[in-house]
Amino acid sequence: MSEEIELKLSLAKKDQPQFLRHPLLKKAAHHQTHTLNNIYYDTPDLALQRRGITLRLRRQGRLWRQTVKLAGTA
Repeated sequence: MSEEIELKLSLAKKDQPQFLRHPLLKKAAHHQTHTLNNIYYDTPDLALQRRGITLRLRRQGRLWRQTVKLAGTA
């Protein structure tokens, strides 16, 4: 089983030009943005959350992807 590390960054649109001027990002040839729509599901009594489970549907353009994530080790 592979290991995944996900880093998320959120910043105001006005701060993006300054961020993209950072030396590590300056060499990037193409900057692209995507709108992601996420829908999270759980039972009325939050049974998934209590067990460390996340069920998500994500839409990017016309593509939908369902993801189930578990807390802890597999």
